[in-house]
Amino acid sequence: MVCADQYVLCNPSIASCTSASGILSLVNSLRSPALNFSTAQVSTADRILYALAQSNTYTTVANLGTAALWANNMVTGHVSVGLPDDQWKTEVIGWFQTNLAMLQAYVIDFASNTADLGAYGYVEPPRSRHQRDQCTNQLVQAVGEVQNFSVCGVLIIICVSAVLILLDCSLERIADFIDDFCKRDAIAKRARQGDNKLHLLRMALGGNDWVLGRWDIPVRDGAEKYNRPCGSKKLVSYGGSNTGLTREDTEFVQVDK
Repeated sequence: MVCADQYVLCNPSIASCTSASGILSLVNSLRSPALNFSTAQVSTADRILYALAQSNTYTTVANLGTAALWANNMVTGHVSVGLPDDQWKTEVIGWFQTNLAMLQAYVIDFASNTADLGAYGYVEPPRSRHQRDQCTNQLVQAVGEVQNFSVCGVLIIICVSAVLILLDCSLERIADFIDDFCKRDAIAKRARQGDNKLHLLRMALGGNDWVLGRWDIPVRDGAEKYNRPCGSKKLVSYGGSNTGLTREDTEFVQVDK
């Protein structure tokens, strides 16, 4: 298989293009009257042709070596499975994709940071005013540094979340209000109150001086004192007997009088 890299230069202002040819022919066509490039367009084309000369198929294959062949991925030891008839298309597409990535990198490097050139690196200064302008005005979209941010989407998420939180906090009260308004027997309301941990504590403490306070929290309406929880065999109870109490428990026991 033999490959030849050919390129086409076009001037979109006058819809004129050169014929497919190599780098040297395109360099000679830069100032052709058929293209009628402006000085800025000539500088841009010169940059692209220089990048193309550094990112052709020969350079790609020479740099990658045996890794340039996708068929190497099918080799196990010294044995390979049969290759499809169109394997050459896969290889050529891979070379082209690598060439395109190299071309983009070379174009970006024209105005990239040159702080670390290495021991043998050098920077070729711009040869014209238009190249200097392109060096200072080049814009590159950095995918890793630029992210889309939708303010409307964030506001929708915040509003919907706030509505769900408020609904969760007030759903029981809304249901109780509807039951009271319709004068229905609120069996579900009594069941929810019986399962509430504060009301479970109230029932464990006992007594008849409890009233329903704000936010359905049971509070005492008197000055009656209750025993603190006591433990026996690692089990806590609110009994009035001192049986099974430890010294630590008996120090805080309050007995009804």
